[in-house]
Amino acid sequence: MLVSNLANVNWFKSKPPKSPALIFLNKNGGKITYSWEDYKQNAIWAATGLKDLGVRENDFVAIIPLNLPESFFVLLGIMLIGAIPVPINPQLVREPGLKELKSILNDSKPKLFLANYCLEKYLKELSPFPIGLVLTTGKFSDQDKSPSGYQKRSDLQRLLVMPYTSGTTGGPKGVMLSHGNIIDRVGVITQVLRVNPKDRLLSYLSLGHISELIATFFSQMKAGYTVYFTEHAIELIEDKKKFKKAFPSILQSVKPTVFLAVPKVWQNIRKEIEEKTKHIPFGLGDSGSVRNLLVRLIKNRLGLNKTRCFISAGSKIGQDDKNFFASMGIYIDDIYGQTETGGPLTINGKILGDARVYLGEENEILVEGPNVMMGYYKRPKQEGPYHTGDVGTIGQEENIHYNGRLGDGFKNSQGEFISPGKVEELEEAVRKIDGVEETIVCGADKPYNIALVFSSRPSEELRCKLEAEITQIGQGMYRIRKILLLNSAELEFTPTLKIKKKAMLKKFEKEINEL
Repeated sequence: MLVSNLANVNWFKSKPPKSPALIFLNKNGGKITYSWEDYKQNAIWAATGLKDLGVRENDFVAIIPLNLPESFFVLLGIMLIGAIPVPINPQLVREPGLKELKSILNDSKPKLFLANYCLEKYLKELSPFPIGLVLTTGKFSDQDKSPSGYQKRSDLQRLLVMPYTSGTTGGPKGVMLSHGNIIDRVGVITQVLRVNPKDRLLSYLSLGHISELIATFFSQMKAGYTVYFTEHAIELIEDKKKFKKAFPSILQSVKPTVFLAVPKVWQNIRKEIEEKTKHIPFGLGDSGSVRNLLVRLIKNRLGLNKTRCFISAGSKIGQDDKNFFASMGIYIDDIYGQTETGGPLTINGKILGDARVYLGEENEILVEGPNVMMGYYKRPKQEGPYHTGDVGTIGQEENIHYNGRLGDGFKNSQGEFISPGKVEELEEAVRKIDGVEETIVCGADKPYNIALVFSSRPSEELRCKLEAEITQIGQGMYRIRKILLLNSAELEFTPTLKIKKKAMLKKFEKEINEL
């Protein structure tokens, strides 16, 4: 066990794994490898640099961390001096996210605001301090940089990290997570997934979100596996299409043994497979040697030929997508959780660890246990169980399955209620139509259901196709009768690539009402 406490360097004292701690892949094919000793040294430099910059115990340090080794060093450095990192989604550096970013900074009032140097051109008005310069400051500081200054233990109830919710239901709120919250979730997820020092993971999802923080930052401290980074990380901000194109080659270089993706990424991978194998009926016919060979070739092409654990998290993955990948021997574990529950709460419906999860009124998922947050920053502490705002169902063996947001259901003008689960089912069906990238099904107080359909190439031809196919989806009160075709450039996402539905419905309220 590498970690018993997250605010000191005691966990580095354990015999370090022989495998590297971090590997950074250059675009030219080269790489930079960091041993566990390198990781410790850089984290101490970061801690020293932060102290030189005036950061003290219990101060907030806002940080926009790209998926780069220097971000890991500084995140850990913040915690080593007893300060609290406020990790922020890098997608917020550009409009329309800047308003949310400013709201987070105004709410947390950090002692220091950090960002990777390559993000500064987007943040001139806010003047962040470069993450890399923190390391340089610490490296050349006259302060004592011996590990002994960072070996104190902290109370498990002490605040460790404060990510902000995405603001899909109102403004962003600071989620106060303690040492105990994170250690509890790290313990159960590393045990369930059986991760070990021989494993390899790619860090590419937003470090402003709990899923990536648990998967590649915190859990690595316990399991000791190698985390990979890529120089392509900046493209997630500047040119997502370029990153998407490079993604298979990145995975081929890493050959991850554990692969975490949000449902949107799984959908993109599926579309790529279907495009390149459109004449081959996966999941149909026999499982002969030719088909098995083809499946192996596809896994090699995707860089997933060495992957033993496939994970979907951040939001619910559609059953149709799971079935598609299962037909290729890729069995996806579906993890459900929230920032407020310290991340992972269930896996394939099975409750993780000592968390108590049950259904309340309107089948809302309620949670109690050592993983539940300390509370929201500057908000009154709530007594009783944590209310997730998610709708659940009870399956076999008392498993709890996420079935949509309470607010995603709606009542039409006839008084008929369309449940959140049914809304998700309709949206999943619409996404299967060729040319559709995303969709939102709505219809509150309307005599019919409406589908907002987003495509990168909206055209009259696509509109005609949609009118022919969408109106066949659903029966009776579930049938979709109106379509609003929009450009996918209008979409706004959370850090886990979930659509900000309320923001989109507000944005196109006039167009919806005119249908």
